[in-house]
Amino acid sequence: EMESTAIEATAIEVIAEEPVIQKDITSTRKTADGEELDETPGIETTDDVFRLFGGAVFDNSAQSLDLGSGNQLQVRDQSVKDVHIRGGRGGEILFMLDGMPVTHPLYGGRSVLELNV
Repeated sequence: EMESTAIEATAIEVIAEEPVIQKDITSTRKTADGEELDETPGIETTDDVFRLFGGAVFDNSAQSLDLGSGNQLQVRDQSVKDVHIRGGRGGEILFMLDGMPVTHPLYGGRSVLELNV
């Protein structure tokens, strides 16, 4: 038969860095830094970055620009894509690179430009 004994252990301190639920954030935020993207195999284009996070659908159809007075211009450029993430449309999604909004410099608006960096 064994005897019960008490053993004194050292204290363990647990510190939480971030609250589990952030009540002031009402949307989803996904962040990837350059180091993470460099270390991830298969990342070569912005499409690959969007696929990394999942929920992205690409629309490669021709972009239509309203020139006013009922005139429309269709742009057929493979670097211009409507990206829908988790059901959101291009105008509802903010893409940022190093803290700056990223939109196509020629066509503006809701499309993503394929960046060569």
